[in-house]
Amino acid sequence: TIGHACAHLARAWPGYCYSRDWALKVSSSFVGSELLDKQTKTVDTFPSHVEETSICNLTSWDFNQWDLEESQLLPLLKEMFSSFGLLERFKIEEHKLEQFLMTVRSRYHPNPYHCFRHAFDVTQTCYAILTSMNAAKFLSHVDIFALLIAALGHDIGHPGMNNAYQTTALTEIALEYNDKSVLEQFHCSTLFRILLTPACNILSGLSEEEFGQVRSAIIGCIMHTDPAMHFESKAKLQQRLDMEKPLERENADDRQLVIQTVLMTADISNISKPWPVAREWSSRISKEFFAQGDAEREEGRNVAPYMDRNVSSSAKTSANFIDFMAVPLYDVVVQMLPDMQPVLHNIADNRKRLQEILNHERQKDGKEGEKDGNK
Repeated sequence: TIGHACAHLARAWPGYCYSRDWALKVSSSFVGSELLDKQTKTVDTFPSHVEETSICNLTSWDFNQWDLEESQLLPLLKEMFSSFGLLERFKIEEHKLEQFLMTVRSRYHPNPYHCFRHAFDVTQTCYAILTSMNAAKFLSHVDIFALLIAALGHDIGHPGMNNAYQTTALTEIALEYNDKSVLEQFHCSTLFRILLTPACNILSGLSEEEFGQVRSAIIGCIMHTDPAMHFESKAKLQQRLDMEKPLERENADDRQLVIQTVLMTADISNISKPWPVAREWSSRISKEFFAQGDAEREEGRNVAPYMDRNVSSSAKTSANFIDFMAVPLYDVVVQMLPDMQPVLHNIADNRKRLQEILNHERQKDGKEGEKDGNK
């Protein structure tokens, strides 16, 4: 079932066939495991069937999850971990991985955008970057393991309101994490509480040193998904790429920079997907933004223009995001991963489509303005 994926892995990742050679376990004393057992809800049986065509398409940037039921995504996530040999390398028991995946799914709220499908989308996009875009050549098993976990859990428990709302409204999350990247810290904490529950502990096969590396890498990746760090992260990547020496797989700092970049790139990849997929995500993020704007207006708080349904639109929000966030980042990422060049063409095509919608909206607004003026 993984022949297609393995062909990409063998090409992209020289270390793909590494053998398992670690046997030490992480002690349950790292956390209060009994408390976590009580906090972790056991969920439904893991789906046993998955379409072969879905597995074969997992490495594609054009993968369309909207053709599948949400429950069908779980075996595909398991396949991503399996195809890199991570289960064997880190002695991961299948039932623990399955329970981990089901539990993570259960902890995502049914938000329009920040939901389990977003977590899957980001994880699958990371997988495509690792394989089809050859990012895996820079990384070790530990890095890839950490990246996949971070991608899956990077928005877990998201309440549907952003950091700005949390800190302004002084929510429990803001008070707990002292106004600094509060959601990202919350996601990290929630993810590790699940990971260190015995039934979900896919980290138990790591040595103590590997555990420290994985935990540090996961936290670093998730923290860098904070939009407030976007431009700083892009500048840091550009600075490293401008150095005379290329990225080195033996350099731990380079590997961490790569996985942080891959997750950050995947997290904002919606606007670079084929138009039907990009349009669906654009509609969903605007629905969530406008719901926050409505709540802020009702509470007497300031509403950001892109969250105000009275002054913005889905097309306007997406077009601005492409211009000011996505394209500047992707232009740098392509320097690191030349195989991502075609993605820039997707973005350009989507930007043209959005401009057509914007032009139509402006014409419509102009006509309505003329009608009002004639009254």
